[in-house]
Amino acid sequence: MRHFFSFFLLNVCLSLFSQTPALTQFGQAYQQNFSSFQSLSTLPPGWTCSFNQYLGNWGDGSSGGMRGNASVFGFQHTATTGLVTQKLELINQTGQPIFALEIKYTGRSERNTLVRYPEYEVFVQGQLASALAYSTTSTGPDSISAIVSGLSIPPGDTIIIEWKSERGGGTGASRQIGLSDVSVSAESFGALIAQDFGAKVGSRSVVNGSHFNLIQMSELSISGSDVELSSITYPLQGSFSSGSIDQFRIKLGNTPNADSATILATSNSNANLLAVEFSNLNHIMANGQRKFLFLEARMNSSFLNQTIRAKTPLITIDSGNVYIQNHDADFVFMNQISTIEFPRLKPQIYSHENVVFIKSPYQQNAAQWQVFDGSGKKLLEGVVDLQTDKTNSVTLPLSRTASYIFVLTDNQNRITHRFIFTK
Repeated sequence: MRHFFSFFLLNVCLSLFSQTPALTQFGQAYQQNFSSFQSLSTLPPGWTCSFNQYLGNWGDGSSGGMRGNASVFGFQHTATTGLVTQKLELINQTGQPIFALEIKYTGRSERNTLVRYPEYEVFVQGQLASALAYSTTSTGPDSISAIVSGLSIPPGDTIIIEWKSERGGGTGASRQIGLSDVSVSAESFGALIAQDFGAKVGSRSVVNGSHFNLIQMSELSISGSDVELSSITYPLQGSFSSGSIDQFRIKLGNTPNADSATILATSNSNANLLAVEFSNLNHIMANGQRKFLFLEARMNSSFLNQTIRAKTPLITIDSGNVYIQNHDADFVFMNQISTIEFPRLKPQIYSHENVVFIKSPYQQNAAQWQVFDGSGKKLLEGVVDLQTDKTNSVTLPLSRTASYIFVLTDNQNRITHRFIFTK
């Protein structure tokens, strides 16, 4: 009997979850007019009210509670009902993140001879959407709509829209407030996320002369529609001098390996020590693409005892919105030389998730590597073959989110690389 009861409860819970409405395509709206709402049991799936009492028809009665039976999800406030939330929950089943929603509804009012005026404040994912407000000072019905942007709702997550109201200002009893003709759709417009992984490069890793050094790596994700990259600007920090860098360039690739990336643009000017800008790119990235963006620099012999760091890129596109997610990867790309000499060549190390990339200016077989945790305990070790001016990778079997230290030891150098693995 106990097993049967548990099975029954499980099926009830799954049935309730399956009733939650969903957005399945961009531009295809969820719609609800509450034509069948006549009792608590007929409130449509996905909808709830924080004051869980149904007390009759729209326009009738003065007691606090929900009202319906007139194609409306209404409420009657009293002095004791307090803040009431009428909430809609939808599941994002578009298969892509949602960055904007178009929300429409009709605001309605009843008992309009009364002079206390409830108002709706509408919240989307917990953020106030002031353009969707409604007040019963208007006897209505009022058609209200707005596009709410700046969202980031992953596939499978819940979309939450809340209409909040209190009894309102004025005197005496409150008018009834309600909503109907609700429409919610995911807006299909270009949205770009630049996720910063920093230039995870160890000290004294600068290669001067004809070689390019990796300064910063970001992951670009495109959602909603195609996006045209217009310009990319990297804020710069450090102690480098004007003229110590011959050229910057940006590359775009399908993997975190900078070697296989394609050069997108170059910048020969190093007069501005605050930023490097690549403009007039006119590069189209298609909806759903995931790319890796690399900033590289070619130093000359005057880059001695200097440091440089590039912050998360500032990206502009010809239309739509740009959302920047900065992991604030605080790694410094630097060259520390105590005497005036041409720097000795050293491998560069950077990482993405649990893969460490090593680009070496020389060849060596079986260079040793070790991985330590934050306390200095050795976790892993192995060997990797280094090839001249090629990027080699080491995939680490890491199982938890933590800070790690990767140490490479070859015949000429010992280089330490700190990184954070996010599971």
